[in-house]
Amino acid sequence: MKSYEIIWEKEYKDGYANCRVKTDSKNNIIACGLDHEYRGLVIKYDKNGNLLWDDHTLPKAFIKKLVHISAKRNNKFLGNSFGSLLDIAVDSEDNIIVVGSFYDSSGKYCIVYVKKYSPDGNAIWEKTLNPFLYSQSTGIDVDAQDNIFIAGFGGTIIPPSVKGFVIKLSKHNGRIIWKRVSRKLGKFTGFTSVVALEDDVVASGFLSERNDYELLITKFGGRIGMKKNEVIKKTTVLPAKIVDMKGNYVVVGQAEETGYSHYLLKMNSNFATIWEEKGMEGGLYDAAILEGNIVVTGKIAKDEYYAGLYDGNTGKKILDMFLGKLVSGGKDINDWMKGITVDKEGNIIVVGGAPVAKTVKIRIKEEGITEEGQEEKPSETGEKESFIEALIKFFKKLFGMS
Repeated sequence: MKSYEIIWEKEYKDGYANCRVKTDSKNNIIACGLDHEYRGLVIKYDKNGNLLWDDHTLPKAFIKKLVHISAKRNNKFLGNSFGSLLDIAVDSEDNIIVVGSFYDSSGKYCIVYVKKYSPDGNAIWEKTLNPFLYSQSTGIDVDAQDNIFIAGFGGTIIPPSVKGFVIKLSKHNGRIIWKRVSRKLGKFTGFTSVVALEDDVVASGFLSERNDYELLITKFGGRIGMKKNEVIKKTTVLPAKIVDMKGNYVVVGQAEETGYSHYLLKMNSNFATIWEEKGMEGGLYDAAILEGNIVVTGKIAKDEYYAGLYDGNTGKKILDMFLGKLVSGGKDINDWMKGITVDKEGNIIVVGGAPVAKTVKIRIKEEGITEEGQEEKPSETGEKESFIEALIKFFKKLFGMS
């Protein structure tokens, strides 16, 4: 039987919300999101939760043109009220690359913004991209050579048009190496996430017609990113994230049928379904792999933060993790966990929150196993110690009494 404990949690009050998170080779934690001034936010903690550095950033072209947007933040998270850094990657040298979307001063146009940092927080380069008049990028990953891949969608409002895109960027300066656009006659397409493999990249997204959504998974590869494989899954799902699982793929998101529910899908390398699961009310926004199992985070229909653990072989839920009450008390619809990752020690880091940027570090435990990995000894009566005995022991340890 598995259980969990919160190791530490942090609230960065100069941030409005964290969105995604990664760790580096030293188990430092880097999260991205947005601050209270509608700027992109990057914060880096060490493994113990000490703040190492932070950065509040805008595309250079927008710094002098930014105007205050009076609309309330209680819009959809990817709505048109603000700009935000929406995903993050860490390369083999612990450099940090973030991607997001920002509106210009008129509020009519949206661009993609990519920024690369050194491990100590200095900017290496930044780049703005506008593959369409209106462009959003919500996914980023790096391959073994530290090339950068971003995924998103864009188009025009009048006439209405939305197309998904995947772009490969040079690690040296952000130069575009190739760009691929998903075109489906009479339908909207979009990519929300991308995972980089040894020779290919796989993007997950949506195919939409008249507000009906289907799951779109596409593989690109080769020197110029040609399309290698694609599947359209006839299910009403808004996908949020795709992750690699040793040659298989896991997609998480939000199923929309009679209501909203957690959605998980595992596919093999040819995109054939291995298993598919729908869970509790709400939606999933991110996933990571932990020792062959899957950890997820997202929304639930409770006034609490949430993460979950699923069996990687069967898709069955192993553990629900409730991570404390929402800081907004449920008054801010963006107040939920949006990012999750696993460090090299097997700890789970979850980020989100609103109107503060929240980070939580969690440890999964086996019942009957202590933190040092030794089996708990029974008491002299042959039974495990009682709750009262355990409580007394806890307070003695807390106050330094032997």
